[in-house]
Amino acid sequence: PGIPQPPILGLFVGKRGQGKSTAAVRLLKHYIENDPQVFHNDLVYVVSPTADSQMHLWDHCKIPRENIFTASTAADVRSIVDEIAAKLKKIKEQYDLDQEYLVAYEKLVNDQELSQREEYVLDERNCEPLLNPTPWPRPMLILDDLSHLKVLDSKWFTSLCLRHRHVAGGVSLSMLIICQSLRGGVSRVVRQNCSLIVLFSTHDHTAVDDLYSECSHVLEEEEFKAVFYDATDLFHSFLAVDLTQKDPNYIFSRDFEHYYQIKNTNPKVSVKSE
Repeated sequence: PGIPQPPILGLFVGKRGQGKSTAAVRLLKHYIENDPQVFHNDLVYVVSPTADSQMHLWDHCKIPRENIFTASTAADVRSIVDEIAAKLKKIKEQYDLDQEYLVAYEKLVNDQELSQREEYVLDERNCEPLLNPTPWPRPMLILDDLSHLKVLDSKWFTSLCLRHRHVAGGVSLSMLIICQSLRGGVSRVVRQNCSLIVLFSTHDHTAVDDLYSECSHVLEEEEFKAVFYDATDLFHSFLAVDLTQKDPNYIFSRDFEHYYQIKNTNPKVSVKSE
């Protein structure tokens, strides 16, 4: 309970060595090992200039090597993401075809009248039962360490983030963006549209202020900062803010493990860690 619900536009922010990528992979592994499986390994993609040096992380989630891309320029990133979107579009088209076939086949076995299109669809597959239809694609894209490539604040990337739920003909593309700076890492528009923000300990007070502005409807500023500093008192610990949650008791967590219970009173809000 409390784990962010896909599709996700997530942002992991922290200094080098704090464990941003590790935290993202831990969350991803939870989804992969969930029953039923939320994200399938074959539809998880990684784009990073340092992807090769972090192969142990991607292997931890059994991400296929062909889904791991090393990018050295902004143009590389855009080309790779376009290639991924094209693959997803083909999978979505196959899903649509399989669903169309299943409807036609159901009508056939029930001796219902078929349209000309349905007869054609059935003939294409010799009217055989479809035992393994293509499942609805639920992909995840991990973008790690791209800030210096001037990608995360580009108009193209902003557009991708804003329409991530409609990529490839309606496929919901979840995205985890891993960077070292909240304000300097991605544009304000992207930050405002993130459903999940993970922030590690920082001396940058503007980052804390920016994060508070995204969730000021839940806590007052003084209380939010108390939660943040409690959640990040260790170097590798972080505050996760999940704005997809309807229950306020699952919005704030320390390391996705300890949730801050919100007690609504008027006009104050009090919190306690559990």
